[in-house]
Amino acid sequence: LVAEEPADGAVAVIETQVDDTSPELLAGALEAIRAQGALDLFLTPVVAKKGRPGCLVTLLCGVGEESRFADLLLEHTSTTGVRFTRWERRELPREVVSVATPRGPVRVKRITAPSGARRSHIEWEDLRALSEGTGVPALLLLQELETFLK
Repeated sequence: LVAEEPADGAVAVIETQVDDTSPELLAGALEAIRAQGALDLFLTPVVAKKGRPGCLVTLLCGVGEESRFADLLLEHTSTTGVRFTRWERRELPREVVSVATPRGPVRVKRITAPSGARRSHIEWEDLRALSEGTGVPALLLLQELETFLK
């Protein structure tokens, strides 16, 4: 059981637009940066300078970690600059529990809403591993395990 307290408060946001990198290189760069502990990292499609298709890279990190993650973006991508902002955020309390299922153990994230209502989410890595180990498509396993967990 791993309990996570809600992480209300400020987070640092670093953004940059990339319009001159192959998708494979960009995916590899973001994977390397994510492995360094970014809180979140995502892409949004944009129309960049001169009408070129591109991506807005948005990275969330802890306040005080901006310089380290900016350096990673500047080293691993073709960008020549980044922008900084701060966002306030609110997260729901959650816990991760291991549940024994007929297909094997899976980690389940249990989330509590402000009303006290609870919802659950099976961790993708466990679902993928079960799918690969059993040969059953992940979608079918998800449906089966969600029914089991109810």
